[in-house]
Amino acid sequence: MEMNINIKPINIENKNEINSYVKWENDLSLHHLTIPMRDKNSSKELVSIQSIVKSFRSNPDRAKNTFLIFDDTKPIGQISIHINPPHLYKKVEDTCWLGLTMGEKDYWGTGAAYEAMTLLEDLMKVRDIKRIELGVFEFNTRAQKFYTKLGYKKVGEVKDFTFWEGRFWNDIRMEKDLN
Repeated sequence: MEMNINIKPINIENKNEINSYVKWENDLSLHHLTIPMRDKNSSKELVSIQSIVKSFRSNPDRAKNTFLIFDDTKPIGQISIHINPPHLYKKVEDTCWLGLTMGEKDYWGTGAAYEAMTLLEDLMKVRDIKRIELGVFEFNTRAQKFYTKLGYKKVGEVKDFTFWEGRFWNDIRMEKDLN
């Protein structure tokens, strides 16, 4: 599959972009990989286009720090970043917390996410970000292997972080120094 992978901040005025984002947010087959469930009775609330657009408009930093991944002009996933958030495992200044969702499953395993992450890391270096930290649920070994291939290393665990398939799982925290 020949691809032209690029990333750019989401344009909430673009219906194709916002529709793709909302589709992935509401995809229950992705939910257990991206959103922590605190107990067996937790469930994902579906979001509307209007609520997402309102959220982005009321928080311009969220829109500026939510990037869509494109294959040419087709949205295929998203990366969200937060600079120095309070939930970092290691409190290191100039750290980007990262969340990645490859929403279009036919792009899984194609190298598109790898290319997108490389582009994002280059962008973070330009923004003088020194480090990236992220969390991967313990059961998501595929994502752990992916981030390890990119040079991320385990820095710690948050115990019993999410509930899935009848039990609690830890959140594996990983980091990469961008220096």
